[in-house]
This record gives sequence, C-alpha cells and structure tokens, in this order.
Amino acid sequence: MSLETRKIVSLKASLVSNSHKHSGIIETLSKDSLYLRAITINPASDFTPGEFFEIRFQSNSGEDISLPGKITWSYETPPYGFTKSIGFEILKEDPGYEKLFNEL
Repeated sequence: MSLETRKIVSLKASLVSNSHKHSGIIETLSKDSLYLRAITINPASDFTPGEFFEIRFQSNSGEDISLPGKITWSYETPPYGFTKSIGFEILKEDPGYEKLFNEL
C-alpha cells in the first residue's frame, strides 16, 4: 500500500471465514488493500498470511460492502492477546467499495 493511495478511515467491520468471525476497525484503505485492527476474543486466534477472509462493513452512506481477500501480514498489538493489526489484500473489485474510496 503506497502512501499516496492510502486513505485514513474509521469503519467498523467484521472478518468472516468458514469457521471464524471477528470484529474490527478498518483504519486505512487503498484501492486494492486495507489495514485493520481486529479484536480477538480467543487469544490463540491467528491471522496467518495467505488465509482467506471476507471483510464486511458499511460505507458512510450505509451501503453494505463485502470484500473477499486474504491476509498479507499480521502482528499482535497492545493490549497483547486482545487485538491484532492486519494487512488485507482485496481479491475482487466491488463497485460499492470503489465508490467509497473515490468519495473519500
């Protein structure tokens, strides 16, 4: 994610996979990736690079957005055991997401 294409936001989101659902906050986004901080109810939760998730959230106008993608990196953030910082690569374009990004 390059500096000139990042946009700072604060959007509540859910990370969903076949067996897991985590709440989080999207903090920055670009056209093809985003950075979020996830709340891990289970301290053993691991967001392994390459793991596939779907991120679901609402735009500022209330439109539901769902982005399939994969974890590119993750690390624990204070308070340790409760949150993780996550890099997420968007694998499929979404018109609602593109509209949100362009309006920011």
